[in-house]
Amino acid sequence: MRKDIHTNYQEVLFHDTNADEFFLTRSTAKTKSTRQYEGKEYQYYTLDISSESHPFYTGEQSK
Repeated sequence: MRKDIHTNYQEVLFHDTNADEFFLTRSTAKTKSTRQYEGKEYQYYTLDISSESHPFYTGEQSK
């Protein structure tokens, strides 16, 4: 397998700013900011919407 062709796969802290919820998952997303979460520093990425705030998942979707 060739070296240095894959992006860095790391833990990233996602923040749904609409619902003020945090999600920690592994991702290749590159960010310029970091944030402390549960005593450890992670790459930090903000979201406008996620399953915590999307009307389809929260049951607030109008028909």
